Amino acid sequence: MKIAFVLENFDKDSGSVSELTKGMVKELSQENKILVITYGEKTIEKRKNIEIRRLKGNSLKIHPMFKFNIIPPYKKVYRFLENFSPDIIHIQTPLSIGAASEYYARKNKVPVVSTFHVDVEGMFGILIKKGKFKTPRLIEKTVFSRKGRDLLSRLMKTLVLPPFYSFYKKMDAVTSPSQAIVNLLVNKKVKKSKVKKIPNFIEINPPHMSKYNFRKKWKISQQDFVVLHVGRLSWEKRIEKIIETANLLPDVKFVITSKGSQKEELENLVKKLKLKNVIFTGYLDYNELYGAYSACDTFITPSPYETFNISAAQSLTFKKPIIGANSMGILDFIHDNENGFLVNLDENEVKNYAKCIQILKHSPELRRKMGRHSKRLASTFSRETVSKQFFEVYKHTKPSGEKWKNAYVFSLFFIFLKMFGI
Repeated sequence: MKIAFVLENFDKDSGSVSELTKGMVKELSQENKILVITYGEKTIEKRKNIEIRRLKGNSLKIHPMFKFNIIPPYKKVYRFLENFSPDIIHIQTPLSIGAASEYYARKNKVPVVSTFHVDVEGMFGILIKKGKFKTPRLIEKTVFSRKGRDLLSRLMKTLVLPPFYSFYKKMDAVTSPSQAIVNLLVNKKVKKSKVKKIPNFIEINPPHMSKYNFRKKWKISQQDFVVLHVGRLSWEKRIEKIIETANLLPDVKFVITSKGSQKEELENLVKKLKLKNVIFTGYLDYNELYGAYSACDTFITPSPYETFNISAAQSLTFKKPIIGANSMGILDFIHDNENGFLVNLDENEVKNYAKCIQILKHSPELRRKMGRHSKRLASTFSRETVSKQFFEVYKHTKPSGEKWKNAYVFSLFFIFLKMFGI
C-alpha cells in the first residue's frame, strides 16, 4: 500500500503528533511505501520506502512549532501527491497542507483518514480568556480588553469552531486516541460509524541511560524523590503548576525536560520563587530521555487539554505511578488510586498535586503496586499494536466524495492572528 502522511512538523522534539507519525512511518515502511508532507527547510529526503517533502511555512508566537500557510499550498501539495499516487491519505490536521491534501483526495477519489489530536475548543478558549500577548498597547487595551476577549470568544465559537469540526464530518474515517475525544466528536455530530478509537503508541522497554547515571549527571542524590515532566515548554502544558507544586515541596526534586516558547518565563518563575529543587534539562536524546523516566519516582502532567498524552503514557512501561489533571485523554490510562492519581481542576489543584506526591514519597509499597499496574497497561500501547490498528482502518476505508469547503475560514483566522501579533 502507498500511504501519505500530512502533518505540520516532523522534526525532533516537536510534539506527540510528530512522534506518533515517525513511529508509524518506521513500522509501516517495512512493507509499504510512505510519503510524508510536512514543513521545514525546503528539502526532499528519501530513504528506503520513505520520501519526505518539506515546505516553508509561517509560525505563530503563541506556538512557534506550529507551521502553516495563510493560503493552503494547493499546487505544491497536489504535485507531491500526484507523483506519489497514494492509496490512502492520513491527515493530522485540517489546516493549510491538510486542506490542500483533502482537495487532492476528493479530485482523485482517494480515501482520507484524519486523526483528531488537539482540544482546540478548550485550548483556544482558555487562551482567549487568559492568554498574555506581547502586542502594541493600543491592541492590548482594545482587542485584548475584557470586552474584546469576550467578543473574540463568541467569534471563535460561531465562526471558527463550526468549520473546524465540519472537516472531520467530511472525512472518510476519523481516528481518536481516547474515549473522551470519541465522545466529543460524536457530540459535534461526526458520524459515530466513522470514528475509530486508536491510542497513540509508546515505546516498550526501550534502551536507556541507567537511573544511577542520569541522577549523577544532573547532580541528583540517589536517595532523592524525583518527579518528572516531559513535554514542550508551552502554555497549554501548564508547567507553572508544577513549579508552584515544587514551591510547596522543597525536599522533592522536579525534573522538567524539553524546550519551548515558555522556557524563559518558567525559568524566571523558578528564580522569583528562589527554588533549588527544579531542574530544566532542555532537549534530551532518546537514551537520556528514557533514562529520566527510569530515574524518576513518579510522573506529573497538569495539562487538561491532552487528547492522549504520549509523554505521560510512556511512564507505564517504566512502572511509574502518574499524577495528572482529571481531564480528557489521560483518563484512558490513569486509573485513579490504581496506577496513579487524578487531580481536579479547582482552587486546591496545586495543594492536591503536592499531597499526592507526599503520599507516594512516603509509601514505597504503594509506588511498587501502582507501578505494576502501569506495566500491565503498557503492552496495549505498543507501536506494533497501534500501527496494525491504523493499517486495518486504511485497508477498509473507502472514499465518500464529501468535500470540505471551509479552508478559507482558517486563512482569515491566520491573517487575524498575524495582524495582532499572536
